[in-house]
Amino acid sequence: MILFRRIVIAASAFALSQGGASAGQKPSATAEAAAVGDVLPPDFRGRITYAGTHEGRVTTPGPMPRRLDLRSIARAAGRTREYGGAYELVLEFDGNALSGRVSGTGGLVATTLSGTRRGDRCRLIDDRYGTITEARCTASGFTGTARTQPGSRQNMTMEIEASAVDFVDAEREDQ
Repeated sequence: MILFRRIVIAASAFALSQGGASAGQKPSATAEAAAVGDVLPPDFRGRITYAGTHEGRVTTPGPMPRRLDLRSIARAAGRTREYGGAYELVLEFDGNALSGRVSGTGGLVATTLSGTRRGDRCRLIDDRYGTITEARCTASGFTGTARTQPGSRQNMTMEIEASAVDFVDAEREDQ
């Protein structure tokens, strides 16, 4: 049964990635309509591994200008760096409590997350940096945005799109 579910999840993720949208319809609307049935039950206990991509930007402010010349003002604006690459999230579900590990390439630092979910909406906090990730997390995918908290020295925003590649239902594994 677990193997069958993994195959169904992989097949649906592949079909959505190949442009399953009808003419004139947004792909995200199609994905959401197709994924209504894959919302996890509130008492779900298990682990889902998501793999996909991330892209974002980090802005680091520069020093306060001491003079009002063009060079000082340009330096005070800071630097913006864009990044992106592979993204992998292993998310453990214990009912509505979540914990997980993130790793990836392209400037992504491996870290751990913890948080909660309500229905198909997850809210995760990076245990190291305090970055907040708000996403739609289902049996077939994880799509959302990670942002630094207001007042952080660096301003980071990252878009994440990942499909479920491994699904382990702890209750079915025990049987």
